[in-house]
Amino acid sequence: MGSVEKLKLIKVDYENGSAISSSILAEYNVKRMETSR
Repeated sequence: MGSVEKLKLIKVDYENGSAISSSILAEYNVKRMETSR
């Protein structure tokens, strides 16, 4: 999944006024931390 697709997801969630984007960011940050070990 590319960063552009992530930005699109976050943008859609932001426009929907939902908190889903924050959970997506949280999952993404966790995965990034796991892969950078």
